[in-house]
Amino acid sequence: MNHRLFVLSFLVAAISTVPVSAKVWGENEAPGDWSFKTDKPVRVIVIGGSVSEFNQGYSDWIGRTCRNVEVVNVAKARYGSWGIGKRFEAQVLANPNIDLKDPNRSYWVVLQGGLNNIWEPARVNNDFMELFRLIHSKGMKVVGLSLSPWGSDKDKRWVGIDAVRNQDRTRQCVDWMLGRLTPGEALGKYAAGKKSWDPADLPDVAIDLYDSPLRDVNARPRPAADIKARMARDKQLNRELSALPQQSRDARYQKIMKQAVEMPKWFLRPELQSFDHIHPNREGHRIIVETACPKLPAEWGCDCTYIRNAGKKAASR
Repeated sequence: MNHRLFVLSFLVAAISTVPVSAKVWGENEAPGDWSFKTDKPVRVIVIGGSVSEFNQGYSDWIGRTCRNVEVVNVAKARYGSWGIGKRFEAQVLANPNIDLKDPNRSYWVVLQGGLNNIWEPARVNNDFMELFRLIHSKGMKVVGLSLSPWGSDKDKRWVGIDAVRNQDRTRQCVDWMLGRLTPGEALGKYAAGKKSWDPADLPDVAIDLYDSPLRDVNARPRPAADIKARMARDKQLNRELSALPQQSRDARYQKIMKQAVEMPKWFLRPELQSFDHIHPNREGHRIIVETACPKLPAEWGCDCTYIRNAGKKAASR
């Protein structure tokens, strides 16, 4: 598909993180009818939302970088965590052309997604945990890519203390993917008494894209005076703070203040944005694979020098 046409289609169908039922997308998935085309020993299936689906995105860079891999991308824009799992079941497990018991092949799933229902991070984490369990039960392994930086001063969801709340939700998903949280912290009510992680609950390889070269570390901080004024007007925040002891209240206030002021440093770098502040462009997708490359399985045969030099070549043009 022509790149411009693909981008235009995303303007209509791309994720907006506006709360909609997570079951809307993926509910009526038809079984897949695709097949792998080569005899390469490693078969990689990419699933996720629109960042993963992006035409000539990180899945394409994986195929170019890793000589032993054939990549098939079945990601779909607008899919939340539940829909991503349902799409995997339909496109992979219900696909008559896929033989997961082939002794001459290893199967890996690469997942990046969950932003479409980020307002319920515990649900996102639980859905993906169940998906990872399913994938592992079929003898496959998982590379989990965390959510990538997103946010903008022009987006009302990132104004004032709402920005802190959205970042906290994002970090809950990121930190779970990277194995930094307890089940209670990651899953909330879905933990149901779970005290520790089973290896099948988490990805075999986890990549941190949120705190990576994708983020705008040199961004100008927000004015402290403006943040203070917005915090003073935020009724929900003031209720939360007033319920705390004075010492804890002061510490919480300062933490939120610092987080809000530094928020732009956690946005996607402007030069890596495609048509919005969520979706990386071609160079952003290359950086995703460059970031992941050192941790990708040895059997993939990835050439990290190649992906690094591809960036230098593009920069020199």
